[in-house]
Amino acid sequence: KNMHVAAFYASLEWWRTKALCMEVSSRPFSVLSLSNGSPDYDREVVTHLSSKCRALSYTIVEPSRAHSRLAEDPRLSKIITLSPASNLEEFAKSYRETKGAKAGFDVVHVSLWRNQGWADTLATLQTALGLLNANGSAVLFCNGSDGVFKLRSRFADRLGPTTPGAATASEESLAKVMSSCGLDTRTELLRSLVDITSCTTFTPNAFVFRTFSDMLLCNMETAAAKDATLLSELTSAMLDTSVASSSE
Repeated sequence: KNMHVAAFYASLEWWRTKALCMEVSSRPFSVLSLSNGSPDYDREVVTHLSSKCRALSYTIVEPSRAHSRLAEDPRLSKIITLSPASNLEEFAKSYRETKGAKAGFDVVHVSLWRNQGWADTLATLQTALGLLNANGSAVLFCNGSDGVFKLRSRFADRLGPTTPGAATASEESLAKVMSSCGLDTRTELLRSLVDITSCTTFTPNAFVFRTFSDMLLCNMETAAAKDATLLSELTSAMLDTSVASSSE
């Protein structure tokens, strides 16, 4: 989906930038990747981190079926471990039983802009953060409150119900979970861009409805059928907040 692709590249650019600032180190450095969905994503993160971390270990919990090809890559097989656990809770229990209560990861990272399919995202996140070591850090990528998400809030009553399972954890709720785990929070704004040109210059079609639905976490075709002016108002609002109309 367009929004997922945009967020995918924005977060990878963040990893690339952070890796460039790291000093080369031979000390063990452990990372837990939770349900990030794409093996290509994890491959890129490992590539960036391993350029500076000579003793990197990277554990993937809740991997997709496609992740199996990472373990078959001779460049990655000594770094990456695919957890056989069916979910995070099962992994956490096994990890504590084998590693002990004081063990933990240097970094836990989760991409919360994805539809994770968790019954309780914040509870799952709290379990993940509990797997950090005493000096560990969490990296959470989530939907923000500006751009298209501000439009979602503005038009919420007219857009109808949010897409079932959509990633909607707020920055505030995530900060509370972090605080409850004794972690300080620092927010960095990442700009992820989606080209909406075809949505504003052509007659609405399946692609337009799909793109708007993806961005606004709703069923756009259903909402537009009930509200004759909704699509045109949304288009105007998006153009007003787009990069092309920015004074920057």
